[in-house]
Amino acid sequence: MATTDETTGASAMTPTTTKRWDDNGMPTAAKPTEVMASHSRNIEAAVAKGVQAEAKRRDDIAAVFAKWYNADPLNPITALHDDCMADTTCDENAARTKLLAMLAAQTADPILAPQQYSIQAQAKAPPQVSRHLGGAMLMGADASDKRAKGLVLALSVRAGIERDPTKIREAESGELIGMSLAQLMGDELRAAGLPYNGSAPQLVSNYLRHLPVLASGPSHGTDHLPAVLGNIAEKSMMDGWSTARETWGLWTRPGTLRNFQPATSVAMAFLDKLTRMVPSQEFEYGDLADQKQTRQLYQHGLRYGFPYEALINDDLSALAEAMSGWGEAASATIGDYVHSALFAAGSGGLGQVMTQDSTVLFHSNHSNYVASGSGAVPSEATLNTARTAMMAQTDPNGRIIAVIPRYLIHGPALWATARKVLNSQDLQSVTVDGSTGATVLSGSINSARDMNLTPVEDYRIVASAPGVNTWVLAGERRTVEVAGLNGQPRPTAEMIPMGNIWGINYQLTCPFAVTVLDHRSMYLNFGA
Repeated sequence: MATTDETTGASAMTPTTTKRWDDNGMPTAAKPTEVMASHSRNIEAAVAKGVQAEAKRRDDIAAVFAKWYNADPLNPITALHDDCMADTTCDENAARTKLLAMLAAQTADPILAPQQYSIQAQAKAPPQVSRHLGGAMLMGADASDKRAKGLVLALSVRAGIERDPTKIREAESGELIGMSLAQLMGDELRAAGLPYNGSAPQLVSNYLRHLPVLASGPSHGTDHLPAVLGNIAEKSMMDGWSTARETWGLWTRPGTLRNFQPATSVAMAFLDKLTRMVPSQEFEYGDLADQKQTRQLYQHGLRYGFPYEALINDDLSALAEAMSGWGEAASATIGDYVHSALFAAGSGGLGQVMTQDSTVLFHSNHSNYVASGSGAVPSEATLNTARTAMMAQTDPNGRIIAVIPRYLIHGPALWATARKVLNSQDLQSVTVDGSTGATVLSGSINSARDMNLTPVEDYRIVASAPGVNTWVLAGERRTVEVAGLNGQPRPTAEMIPMGNIWGINYQLTCPFAVTVLDHRSMYLNFGA
């Protein structure tokens, strides 16, 4: 039986049943088990309701951050997302307000994380570092580079500069080939946390407005669209450079300069002839003369803008054609300087003024010039005369240096003449015997063919510069040097954030120097 507490009248044992009314119809106090069960049910319901509310709050916040959140712990937006999730008082509206405030600040100053976390800025972060510290984009350096290669290939095919069937098929099998420039801009805006919705004109306009931020901000990786377009521009430019109708690269000497300061090219002359020694005779120093020529590098360039209209029209061919033309123009510019170095009118002759004696390149004092009225077109006789003069040149010590000509530089008017005299095995002539009236055919071996001269046609050699029949013999060494900055000259294209054209602007440069090294290695005949 159950016992009863005398003070409280409560059962000391847990009752097996509970009642709210006694036998006389009077209410009785609730048993403890009833109270606990009721409280338990209330608590469980409250907890379930709280869990549901918290889950909804977190889902709402996740939806607010869905377009900007990523797993990068150094992403300020990711940090804000985590803070909002941890703060149970932060609801959907509060999260949206905080996010918009951060996006506005990031648009004005995209380098946010180094300031927020007091991290010293680096000139170039390693590729594995978060993009919010200046590293690669969200997908990582390897993925960014892979995407950049895919973009370059796809856009190269669309621009018409990629002609390899295998690579064309590779590009066509990818997803990037079908994306317009406006769509690519939208993707980049989204990755940078900037507004990316709207029509193609709106996307392009928004992208161009934020271009300085995108170019300098953390999202500027190898797959940054202006960088990819710059790669397309570079390929098109080098295609135009290599296919330009220029011949200076066939016979000039490549050179290099380290900066834009004047430099001196020293042409060491031969030593005196060696002295015959007798026993115990002391060696004497030989006389080493030198010839100096001043060289100086200059920057050459212009700017090109890929305009707003072409971006909207997805007209990549316009970029390719323009940059190919720039490559041709760069090569032609060097060709103009080389032509001027040979044929610029000077005192008593033609060509660049030589530093060593303040006399123009082709001058009677240099024994390498046949002036107008005295010259003739290339023939066995005139070529032999020129070769003899070059072989007789001497250095400042008076020693014959025996320059052997290797190139015959001429204009379009002498194209046929030059090839006949250089390729004919025999020289034949027809005469009539005066006594008999018979036709006499005579011939001789063409010695000019054995000179092994390479004909070089320069379209600039015309009647006005310097004469339609003018021709030049050039040796293999120490003729004209075309030097570039730290290597051979070549054009480059670099994007600039701002320009005069509403679009993506590029600065095109080609530093070079053209210098005649020695007058002894060249010979000019003004022609007939």
